[in-house]
Amino acid sequence: MVEVFCVCGEWSSKETFQWEFVVDKNMTASFINLEEDLQYEDLLKMISEDFRIQVEDITLSYEISLELKSMCEDVLPISIGNNRQLKSFIFKTRVFEGICRLCIKIPCIHAIDTGKRSKRDENRYVDAIHSTETWDKAYAESIHPEVSYALAMFLTSTRYLAFTQLILLSTSTYSENIDEFSCPPPDTKKSSGRPPTKRIRSVGEFGVPGSKSQALKCSRCDIGGHNKSTCKMVI
Repeated sequence: MVEVFCVCGEWSSKETFQWEFVVDKNMTASFINLEEDLQYEDLLKMISEDFRIQVEDITLSYEISLELKSMCEDVLPISIGNNRQLKSFIFKTRVFEGICRLCIKIPCIHAIDTGKRSKRDENRYVDAIHSTETWDKAYAESIHPEVSYALAMFLTSTRYLAFTQLILLSTSTYSENIDEFSCPPPDTKKSSGRPPTKRIRSVGEFGVPGSKSQALKCSRCDIGGHNKSTCKMVI
């Protein structure tokens, strides 16, 4: 039997040893005794009872010793997701002197709260692809603001000149040569034959107002609701 110290939090990258575990101070800690024959599902139930977390929200992991960290670069946390990985963790805890720490990753909503309470910028843990700056760069040369006719008439009127000090039109987010770019519609292939004049109705859709709907009637038994191919009436 080995005793582990369980804490909740979120992993974050760090320059020294690459990764660190930010502990959520709002969650409690717990000591758990691990038997040799302990199953992974039973461990999740124990953690769920101690921390009051749903089983599907629990992700277990731990970090290697400092000696191995100094020998390797960018060492990622080691996850525990099945019985084999759990037995490997129990075996490694016997090598360490003292109590080994088991890290419990919590859902994203708790991770953001943990970062704020520890005075960390939560945007630092979000990939740059989700930032507004990346979105602006992706669509800078494909979105062309179109001025409506009413707005164009207003901008050329004398009334607009009186409000020039109150209205600020900024074009700093667009390229200087944006007028040289074009954004044509995608190429489409025209289908052969006469174009359809009526929309194909979906299953269970009633007739549109002003149109005459046709009732389905069997030509075999003269009963509505089915056709000849699905008729089950005995004749």
